[in-house]
Amino acid sequence: MTDKDIIFKFYKEGERPNPNCFCHYGWEGTGSFAFWKYAHAYYDSAESLFVKFTQSSGDFAVLDGIGLAICFLYRHYVELTIKYLFVKYGVKDDETQYKKFLENRHNLNKLWMEARAVIEPLQERVGSKINRASLNHYILEIDKFDQNEEAMRYPIKNNLKPMHESTRLDIYNLHDRMTELYDAFEKLDSDVEGQLFEEVSQDKIDAFLERYETLRPRVICFLDSMSEINRIEEKGPVWLNLGDIKQENTRWAKQKMLFESCTDDELILFDTLYYTGQNIVTGQLNLPRNPNAAKTDAVKQCIINMKHDHIDFGRPVNEEISIEMKSVSAIIRCIPHAVAAIDWDKPEVMEWLKQVL
Repeated sequence: MTDKDIIFKFYKEGERPNPNCFCHYGWEGTGSFAFWKYAHAYYDSAESLFVKFTQSSGDFAVLDGIGLAICFLYRHYVELTIKYLFVKYGVKDDETQYKKFLENRHNLNKLWMEARAVIEPLQERVGSKINRASLNHYILEIDKFDQNEEAMRYPIKNNLKPMHESTRLDIYNLHDRMTELYDAFEKLDSDVEGQLFEEVSQDKIDAFLERYETLRPRVICFLDSMSEINRIEEKGPVWLNLGDIKQENTRWAKQKMLFESCTDDELILFDTLYYTGQNIVTGQLNLPRNPNAAKTDAVKQCIINMKHDHIDFGRPVNEEISIEMKSVSAIIRCIPHAVAAIDWDKPEVMEWLKQVL
């Protein structure tokens, strides 16, 4: 150790150090992702220390110190996760609101009260099954134990009194409860994520539905034909015998003929229904449990997809239309979910969809 040593060694842009010897931070931005990354870093660190705790075989010189750090890391994870949820679902580019929220600093109770006001309506909208009472209880218990994130950082208070009386804390129990809280936060985020709040004018929604009503019979015919094609067994080219090749050629010929029989408007509709259905299947579009609201969101997503691909009814298809390149199984898997959301109030369509879905 000398007075010339560099403690914090930083690598400049363009340098290529061993990737195992450095951590990369500062690239996360200032939005919700930054809080998510930091929160998970603290949680993962606590989990790593817990493993060491379980391997310390009653060595209290180790256990006592590790326990303090584990408590702090778990507690900071909770604070950062609450901030992540609020910034992700509540800020919406409002810098003033963002700064005001952060004025709560480390107070979990105040932070969670503001986050709850944003998150609970979203839970209601999609019917999240997260137990709110349990989640609130866990967060408030942690806040009660360490309200301002000082309880496990210092041995004494500002008045020189001990921070704690002699205490024995069950770290195994803490770990188990924090695992439950981690799972609840992850499920909560997954439940409320993907809801559509992008503004689309009512005129555009009405125009889309008017065209959809006209083309619905063609949608049904298209999916029926795709289902028929799907019944033709599909095998890989390496082990095809002569009969299989004929069958494969028949399948592709039928699929090609089907697309060639479609008008531009039909291809545009099939394409946007495919991507909207795919969004629903993958959870990228989390539909409200109210069927009317779900229908509106599905239509909005169709319109947004069309805008993104620069396509519209009454105009020729362009190179963005890719429905013809999708597999039959993918088409059958995705399009019916969009149709089900839009036609939920059409009993005859819903009955037919049972055969397809």
